[in-house]
Amino acid sequence: MTGTARADSLVAPIRCRNRPLAAQRRAQAVELAVQGFTYEAIGAKIGIANRGTVHRMVHQALRERAARGVEELRRVNYDRLEALILAR
Repeated sequence: MTGTARADSLVAPIRCRNRPLAAQRRAQAVELAVQGFTYEAIGAKIGIANRGTVHRMVHQALRERAARGVEELRRVNYDRLEALILAR
């Protein structure tokens, strides 16, 4: 592995058989992280013993959120450009 590879790209996504519960836990974990809770404290509140798992959960959720935001921004900009072109 080279020094340029990102360590977080090697982490497998967190999987859960109960998707609604997993989504609720992710949302709660992100909210608690934003409020300043430690990964250990977040894990205790949402029922996950390993703080590393909580860390991956929070960072994966934040990456997904960022990607959705980028796609939304692209769509808005495309719509604006299309309106400008059609207005000519």
